[in-house]
Amino acid sequence: MSALVHAAEELVAHPVRPPTPVEALERRARALRRHRAIQMGIVVAVVLVCGAGVARVLATPNADRGGRVVAGVGDSVVSGSRTWAKGPSPAMSAARIAQTPSGTYVLGTNTSFAPAIWKQAADRSPTLTEIFSGTADRRTYLNGPQPRVSDLAQQGSRLVAVGQGYQRDGDREGAAVWRSTDSGRTWHSATVQQPREFSEPVPTGVTVPSSTINRVLQADGVWYAFGGSWASRDSSAGVYPTSCRPLVWTSSDGWRWSLAETAPTNSCTSFVDASTGPAGLIALVYRDGAAIGSGEVWQATNGRWAPQPISGDPLHEVTGLASSPDRYVVVGASNGDGAIWTSPDARAWKRVATVRPPKPLGTPQATFTGIARGATGWLAVGWKSHPGLGEPFTDAVVWTSHDGTAWNPAVGDGFAYARAGAVGATNRGFMIAGESNVRGEGSSERPIRTDPTIWVSRRGY
Repeated sequence: MSALVHAAEELVAHPVRPPTPVEALERRARALRRHRAIQMGIVVAVVLVCGAGVARVLATPNADRGGRVVAGVGDSVVSGSRTWAKGPSPAMSAARIAQTPSGTYVLGTNTSFAPAIWKQAADRSPTLTEIFSGTADRRTYLNGPQPRVSDLAQQGSRLVAVGQGYQRDGDREGAAVWRSTDSGRTWHSATVQQPREFSEPVPTGVTVPSSTINRVLQADGVWYAFGGSWASRDSSAGVYPTSCRPLVWTSSDGWRWSLAETAPTNSCTSFVDASTGPAGLIALVYRDGAAIGSGEVWQATNGRWAPQPISGDPLHEVTGLASSPDRYVVVGASNGDGAIWTSPDARAWKRVATVRPPKPLGTPQATFTGIARGATGWLAVGWKSHPGLGEPFTDAVVWTSHDGTAWNPAVGDGFAYARAGAVGATNRGFMIAGESNVRGEGSSERPIRTDPTIWVSRRGY
């Protein structure tokens, strides 16, 4: 054991090239963790040789401390008791990761600007296979929400996917539903009722709203889809989209979808997520531009969807919702910090976790972007500003919980210069979709670039 440790220390102390200041700090931290692990009798040393013979020794970190991308392999991140396989993502952007009885699916937009679906090739593998690609339309991507698949649900051999796609109704983008009756081998567009009017003033010349769907699920034998309408507004900064009205669609068969009644709103709003829990089916709404409490909880009464009274800690910039038989959990941001809230009844909310970013040169910022519950617990993901830099240079944030109330960070420097966007449960753990290797200066010579990335847990939770 002493000879192995001595060899490891020699490798760390005498690298092939001089270490940068950041690498020097990282190596000192790993040496301290290795020393403590030796005292506990649980040292694990792994020597990897790559390229021209560069070797590194990694010690298994403590459960709530981060690991590191293994040099020369590029597809493994050690984090506590979990090991994450890492691979390139074929998606230009990933909106959601959905788990069904037939497998795990990544949903989003492909590099052709078309709504697309990818299926995980095998358990614990980051390899994805595209099984659906819709009609590409670059125009919408440049002037508003891009064509995408946002969610997917399964009933028997029937798969129902929702999002935004090209509609031949007025030559425009709109809410779209695609259905497969043969487990994803072939897909057909369903009939979706489109909104005909806005609930607030919109730019001159815009008379018909576009729409999108963010979430689909079944409850009490009925299919529900949640989204919103939007229009492109002109400003001094260019053209940007604005959400104008939350929309709910229902269907008895997943084939024909009709708009349900929703309460009028006095600000731009849109459904961002929905889930079924102890108080039944609830939907999460984000009110754009609200100063305080921009998150709302909506439920249906006699078929009409409307906001419900809530108390406790206010919900701010909400981005995701998940549930268990005894609670709901919401993730998002509050005053520049990442935040997690929980409630047993969807009425009284308590903030149970906060991620505070470091103080970079720019404005500090952190947020959670997604949450999932699997067989072994909960996983919430997002990003925070990288120390000393700020956006777009970020580090991925990944937190775990066994019960939805007590949360702890799960990863560290193995997710540096990365951003986690979506998360979903798999048959044996979790999958994360996001970006890694943030680089560049933002100039025309060195633009900001990232690598779309998939991480898959190899050891369950």
